[in-house]
Amino acid sequence: MSTITPQKRLKEFSSKPISIKKQKLVCDVCNIELDHQKKSSVLKHFSSEKHVKNESARETSRTLNFEEDPHNEFRRELVLAFSSANIPLHKLGNTRLNMFLNKYLKTGFNIPSTSAVRRLLPDVYETEFSHLKMFFNNSKVAVLCDETTDSMNRSVFQADPNVREARLPSGLVRGHAYTLTKVEEYDGNKLLRIRNPWGNEVEWNGAWSDNSSEWESLSESDRLDAGLIKVFDGEFWMCLEDFLEHWDSLQICHMTPESFSEHLLENESDNNNLEWHCTYFQSEWIRGK
Repeated sequence: MSTITPQKRLKEFSSKPISIKKQKLVCDVCNIELDHQKKSSVLKHFSSEKHVKNESARETSRTLNFEEDPHNEFRRELVLAFSSANIPLHKLGNTRLNMFLNKYLKTGFNIPSTSAVRRLLPDVYETEFSHLKMFFNNSKVAVLCDETTDSMNRSVFQADPNVREARLPSGLVRGHAYTLTKVEEYDGNKLLRIRNPWGNEVEWNGAWSDNSSEWESLSESDRLDAGLIKVFDGEFWMCLEDFLEHWDSLQICHMTPESFSEHLLENESDNNNLEWHCTYFQSEWIRGK
């Protein structure tokens, strides 16, 4: 029994205008089904008078369409630019963006409406897809996705529970992005307050965790000062040594004023670390002085 599938034949003739529809190999130019089992049959079709004529007619039609409307080439490039930058085409209806593009593009054409450029999407897609097929040809392609989530912040790909998002015996989650919210030192103990973004009961259960014996060595006032609240809120403490053992990377982010919630500001109102200070100095440099 032959092991040739439509997919294999499509890969073999990746530069040709063919596709798979309902598990059948189809010529997009002639809109007919091809016998994917026989390579000779596929080659015969591509060299047939009908196919050559149809393919030539399609290319001529594309050229004429652009020649008839000089704006089309500009519109096509606009679609490509917006698509490459992941900008929705409906943004063309934004008055400020429209004014900005008309002012700085300097093409001699007015910025088209959303409906005008949307009509070019099928042609742009088909052209770019053909270019990709020709570029990669029979080369192997790797698709890499990192921390991909949807609009509801759900993982697009089901993570391997043995590799990522796995709950470890320590209470930590493998491959998880935690936040460092505070650092303190009590009696020589360098402690870090860390938050699990899930904000639930999944917390560190080792030394200096919510219910650990280490907290008994601190006075009630020190515990209150540290903000130790024994609730399942995803926030916990751990010593520096344990932190260095369980994490191998740390990213330092610049926090904008909008990052501070009202709750945080209320609870840290006596801490000047949350205040923003601006120092402005203006002078000039004069040669020789």
